[in-house]
Amino acid sequence: MKLHEMTYGIVGLGIMGGSLAKSIRTNILSMSNATGRILACNRSSASLEMAKSDGVIDEGFTSDCVEQMIPQCDLIYVCLYPSATLEFLKKYRNLLLSINEIRDLTWKWIVFPIATFHMQTGEKYKVMIFNKKRFKKHYTEARKN
Repeated sequence: MKLHEMTYGIVGLGIMGGSLAKSIRTNILSMSNATGRILACNRSSASLEMAKSDGVIDEGFTSDCVEQMIPQCDLIYVCLYPSATLEFLKKYRNLLLSINEIRDLTWKWIVFPIATFHMQTGEKYKVMIFNKKRFKKHYTEARKN
């Protein structure tokens, strides 16, 4: 699937998520042949309405409706604080990856740290992490539970 054909999901429309949505809209989905979409989930419905009216996102979901958004997405960016990210992953693990299915976690530095989750099935999922130290702490704690 090509970038301009994907449905992007963004959880959290704060500074990071909002900037990411604008960048995807400007640099990828502004192409003449783009068919992709941007879906966003946020606690504040006012932020969702503003982003939609500004043409940044195509559809918004409040936090209590995220289960409707996730299955529609080809790629999901979770733009929350590290502890909130892990809570999100725990809560929606049936719709996403199960933390118990992760075999290994490796890191690579590009612009931001990239975590690669090596699954029991052999699949690999790459995730951009903005605060590696805090994420590793919360990830380690979640693995114990």
